[in-house]
Amino acid sequence: MKTNIELVLLSFILGLVAGALSLTIPGPQFLYFSLVKPSIGFDLVVDWSRNIAECGLARLDHGDNKGAIADLNQALALNPSYAKAYLWRGCAHSNLGDKGDGMDEYDQALNDYTQALKIDPDFAKAFNNRGGVKLELGAHQDAIADFDEAIRLDPEYANAYFNRALAKSNGGDKRGAIQDYSEALGLKPECADMFYNRGRALQSIGERTSAINDYTRAITLNPRYYRAYLNRGNVRVELGDNQEALQDCDMAIQIEPGNPNGYINRGLARQALRDYARAMDDFNRAIQLDANDPRVYSNRAFLRNKLGDAEGFISDSHRAQSLTKREPEPLQ
Repeated sequence: MKTNIELVLLSFILGLVAGALSLTIPGPQFLYFSLVKPSIGFDLVVDWSRNIAECGLARLDHGDNKGAIADLNQALALNPSYAKAYLWRGCAHSNLGDKGDGMDEYDQALNDYTQALKIDPDFAKAFNNRGGVKLELGAHQDAIADFDEAIRLDPEYANAYFNRALAKSNGGDKRGAIQDYSEALGLKPECADMFYNRGRALQSIGERTSAINDYTRAITLNPRYYRAYLNRGNVRVELGDNQEALQDCDMAIQIEPGNPNGYINRGLARQALRDYARAMDDFNRAIQLDANDPRVYSNRAFLRNKLGDAEGFISDSHRAQSLTKREPEPLQ
């Protein structure tokens, strides 16, 4: 005959199994937990905290960053030594920072990644993610140091090479960035973003043909890669391949008709082809979409000067200058 204690434990385990089975219902099914700790042994408390943390991870995967933080707070209250829970909570805070919820979200993300590393000093993902926040904050050298550690711990960590390349590029080391993009592509050759970013770095140091090749590879992997069409069109204008540039701009506009950059670039390509009337139409359309971009006024001023419109040239030049000198809006 089972004792009362055995029956209670059996009932508790069956309850956990039933809860797990409920997760098979179609659609996201989240479990809600209170902070009341079950009066069971330490091993079960650790398992319980992991169950809660994994629910937080599910919320994170579905974009519910605040819900994820709430679950992960509970998990860490039960098990303060759970490094992955700090990593996941750091991701949620970083996502909120990216969405404009305040710089303190980035600070909390940094704290969580650092805490994860105190628990597990060999946690490559925590180094990589902490470096990503530092990169977002403009601390390029500090970010590179974290990416270095992530790569030392995991030499096949493609995302860490990619992120270190971004940090090097933003810090002005374009050739170092190209080397890291190439390392990343050796590990992850089907990543369109890596080809695109290496193309940008190559374009910046004047290696235009190689840049076009990388943009083309990015487009092959992602035929709707707006920025790759736009930048390939830019390089083709620089090389004088204006008809091909026009085709790239047409594709960019087809993909994102509400983005003024496609019209600006197509206007430049048409201007190079001496199709001045339609170039003017493109610049006008870009201004309709974004009346505060100094580039389009500057380009339209150049075209108006070429057409002998002195008054329009002066007006657009002054407008471009005033927008260029405009004080940036303070961060909220």
